[in-house]
Amino acid sequence: MEPNLTKLPTMQLITMHKILMRTAITAGALFTAWSLHAWSNSAHSSSLIMAAVSGALTVGMLVYLRRFTRSTTTPDAD
Repeated sequence: MEPNLTKLPTMQLITMHKILMRTAITAGALFTAWSLHAWSNSAHSSSLIMAAVSGALTVGMLVYLRRFTRSTTTPDAD
């Protein structure tokens, strides 16, 4: 008998989503830093544009993760 993999518990999906978002935020921050470094070495405006866009998207993902975490966290019972 094979396990049913289509019904994962909700908490595992939430945890996996948080891990995926943190990974994307880290990658976005690293790409932003790399783009800024490339711009400082070459002064091409395309590198600066990539840094600005990726920085804005990274901040957007960070805001999303914070709101998602708040909406999925249950308050502690006193």
